[in-house]
Amino acid sequence: MQRILTVVVALLLLVSGAALTQSEGWLTRFSVEPESEQHEPLTPWQFGGEHWFVAVVDFSDATTQDTGLGVAQATSLLNGEIRDYLALMSGDDDVTFTVHNNVVRAEGTSSSYGKDSAAGRDFSSDGEFLPGQLVIEVLESMSKDQINWSHHDLDDDGIVDRLLVLHTSRGQESGAGGSDRIWSHFTHLMDPVEVEDGVTVAHYALATMRGGTGAGGTVVHEMLHQLGAIDLYPVHDPAWTGSWHGVGDWDIMASGNWNGGGVWPALPTAASMQLIGLDTSTEVVLDFPVQRDGTCLGPTIDLTPRHEGGDLLRVDLTEDQRVFIELKGGNAFDDRLPGTGVLVTLLDDAAGDPSDNEVNVDSGRPWLRVIEADDDNGLLTGLDDGTDGDAFQIGDEFGAEGVMVRDHQGVLVPWTAEVVPSSNGNGTAIAFSAPECGHGLTVDAAPYGLRVNANAPLSLGLINTDAPCTLSGSLHMDFGGVVTFESVLLDEGAHVVDLIPEQALVGDSVDRLSGNLTCSGTELDLDMPVTVLNRIPQTNSIEDSISVRDLSEVTVEIRNTGHGSSSYTVLIEGPLSRVASAPDRITLDDDMTPLTLAIDPSGLLEEGMLVRGEIHLVDLDGGRTVLSVTFTAEDESTGIDRFRQPEVAIGLSMILIGISLLRPRGHSKPVDGSQTQQQEAVGHGEVMLDPWGRLIDQHDEVVQDGLEAHGEQPATDRQLL
Repeated sequence: MQRILTVVVALLLLVSGAALTQSEGWLTRFSVEPESEQHEPLTPWQFGGEHWFVAVVDFSDATTQDTGLGVAQATSLLNGEIRDYLALMSGDDDVTFTVHNNVVRAEGTSSSYGKDSAAGRDFSSDGEFLPGQLVIEVLESMSKDQINWSHHDLDDDGIVDRLLVLHTSRGQESGAGGSDRIWSHFTHLMDPVEVEDGVTVAHYALATMRGGTGAGGTVVHEMLHQLGAIDLYPVHDPAWTGSWHGVGDWDIMASGNWNGGGVWPALPTAASMQLIGLDTSTEVVLDFPVQRDGTCLGPTIDLTPRHEGGDLLRVDLTEDQRVFIELKGGNAFDDRLPGTGVLVTLLDDAAGDPSDNEVNVDSGRPWLRVIEADDDNGLLTGLDDGTDGDAFQIGDEFGAEGVMVRDHQGVLVPWTAEVVPSSNGNGTAIAFSAPECGHGLTVDAAPYGLRVNANAPLSLGLINTDAPCTLSGSLHMDFGGVVTFESVLLDEGAHVVDLIPEQALVGDSVDRLSGNLTCSGTELDLDMPVTVLNRIPQTNSIEDSISVRDLSEVTVEIRNTGHGSSSYTVLIEGPLSRVASAPDRITLDDDMTPLTLAIDPSGLLEEGMLVRGEIHLVDLDGGRTVLSVTFTAEDESTGIDRFRQPEVAIGLSMILIGISLLRPRGHSKPVDGSQTQQQEAVGHGEVMLDPWGRLIDQHDEVVQDGLEAHGEQPATDRQLL
């Protein structure tokens, strides 16, 4: 019976093993798929629960002894100017810093973690982010210390929310260090580090203490990143080559971290406060119940500066756009701003990508910009980083009158805001009014104007939310001349109006459509760009496979419409950019134009890994066509590489075990000729043999008898398994 069971098991092993060796990828399908580069949302400000863990690290070429910077200096910086800043910013005095008792000595020199390469700032030539490796070393060096990491997991999700690493070398951002210095930053670790059971470090902020008395601004800038704030100056986008600096010195997340020599950095503007969970804005509901002298009067609302509570106003223009109105001045941080008064900023969520910290990359499509009171657009054009003329004073107006404010469709807002004395006469307030009590007619178009093929019909979408009315008005274009349209009755709802330019539209140019449209007394003031392109690419989803380890190329077909040719800037975004590159420009000259991506896995890929990203095609006015990409990493191994695949190795092992079970097993070995002769010489007397067929002499018999007495008969079935 046992023999039958052995045969059955052996046959099952043989059949299963053979099938497994032919099932390529079988084990992968039952394995955890490596996830794409996605991160859990950052934890915003926690009132009464902000607990920061701080580690100080030095280097053999920038020691604590040589620099005079260590735990004591870090503690003084954090509990001094940084605590004061955070308390004024948040209105929360209960912020704690736990500074590790010992300075951690890095394994390498400071330059070994900060050297730039072709792969990027602070990246090694093979794509490793060097400061991230430094932080991992710091965590490992503290692994045996008694640290209550859970205390710094503020929302109990198993991730440390507040980790600040301060180092003693110079920071590259200050300009004092060379290209081999570490740039202060916030980032996520590629592989989170478990620091105690159920708690990991997934991200960190890192900054230098070597900025002298001005180190605080940069340290706080990086700390606010860990709360969810984003950079408000141009970063990361090679498609933009302009000179603007975002919101400049008005926000710590732009160049305001250097205000007062870095000792008195700018407080966050309203947009940054929203991101870090400290929104104190009040939405203004623009109802106009009172009319006086033909003007519709709205609310008058008081403002207070940050140190008095920071009451500020928000006016929603569209679903994506908001105007913030806040009062600056009266505290040590605001006093180092370019000026004091009412600061007005315009936020546009349709511009940039906050999740990738890429927002204010293009002054033509800013995520956040300052509405400048002097209307000189010095910030927008990069002529300055902010001046005292940017802030509005009592008597100034903005909106439909004064400094004009337009939404991202080019439509002038229907309201006017005037800076007036507050109700008690000692402060500042904003009084709202509207020439026509608002709009009953709105534009239904994509942000940033119209985008059309050359010689294609031009049209404009309109939505009438009022009673039926007859459309009229006057429009013109810079290159297209006078624009005519049919005067039609617009019922309530959506409509498309055909526009006929006097001159044919010229391909690969940016024109402007301006003028006014009137319907039942409602007037729309338009000034929108019209991007005219010979060829316009179409959005598409691309799926393909790439090699796990080999250099390769993938050709992507770009579908497009039109005639002639148009050139576009090519950008690779997302995790795909770590393994793929493309030419900087592509010329579309056929309905299907190939774009070749060069793939270099750089040791980052595994079998079955999904590599996601986007290809951005940027036109001459900054408009983008986005192609979503998903590549599957596959191992195209042959020969001996195939035996490295887990399913093949397991299958072969099962086959070998099955074969070994089917081998015949003898209980004794044949007796050779010499043994036969010995038996014959003895005669017909009893001959005793051991289990292997050897003659047993008298001594062996005694030993065997001893074994039998103890029940330990030697096994007669030996195998090498």
